[in-house]
Amino acid sequence: MKFFNIRLLIPLFSLLWASCASIKPVYVSKVEGSKIIDLSAKGIKAEIYIRINNPNSVGFSIYRSNFEAEMNGIALGKAYLKKKIRVKRKSDDLHTVVVESDFSKLGMADIPRVMGILKSKSLKIHLKGQIRLGKAFIRKTFPVDVTETVRL
Repeated sequence: MKFFNIRLLIPLFSLLWASCASIKPVYVSKVEGSKIIDLSAKGIKAEIYIRINNPNSVGFSIYRSNFEAEMNGIALGKAYLKKKIRVKRKSDDLHTVVVESDFSKLGMADIPRVMGILKSKSLKIHLKGQIRLGKAFIRKTFPVDVTETVRL
């Protein structure tokens, strides 16, 4: 019976030790581009392509994370990851973030600026929020605050 209890304690302590291991921050290194899918009187739907850098020697899953998105200084609302993303170890891969916004929050002065997005050749995109990632029982949250100018 005593031997059985020790065999249970070793995996338990191993799990506790692994959960305290230091994880280097996973971050959005660059915004690569964007694509406007739908623009109507109700709102806008766009895709933003971001490069996520994982400097760790372990791969992670990034869970549904939310960001506040702005294009050319116009707040578009929440941007979110479509699905759980698997990030490989020591990688710098491109992933897609979907932005959906309704124009009910915009003032009348912002509507011409929104129409100017379609005519412009480049956009200044700002994403701010948090990335939630994890593997097994380990969960971490890292802040995201990136601004890039991209060509359409």
